[in-house]
Amino acid sequence: PLAQYDEWMAPMGHRLLGRLDATTAQRRATAERYERLLPWGPKLQAIVPRQGAVPAYLRFPVLIHPEYRDPVLTALRANGIGATASYPTAISDVPELHSDLRAGDWKGIGGQEIARRILTLPTHGYVTDQDQDRSVNVIGNVLGV
Repeated sequence: PLAQYDEWMAPMGHRLLGRLDATTAQRRATAERYERLLPWGPKLQAIVPRQGAVPAYLRFPVLIHPEYRDPVLTALRANGIGATASYPTAISDVPELHSDLRAGDWKGIGGQEIARRILTLPTHGYVTDQDQDRSVNVIGNVLGV
């Protein structure tokens, strides 16, 4: 754990906080471009924010058919795109948390499904239109669409 900040961290944090609105707007613009360009369909589905929500999009999440997730991740990474699988497992499958979860027949099936299917794409300020185009093309090629 971090007990005390180095003296350089406070000015850096202050500077980054001053750029937060611009950074978030840029991430949203990147997410909106993914929304327009990705080959949506049965193999690739959007995660739609709740009505009224204003996501910051630290990453852009999608749901992909489990059969294609690993091949898509491998192809994206081979093309220089920092995609992730995000969750290695559902919370319900973490043994250390079993005692904290609701008892009964609940198995966390929804969480398990998300953990098998989620894939996230980068939205940071260094993601270019060319990076996004490459991501869209790679995903489309692997999915065969």
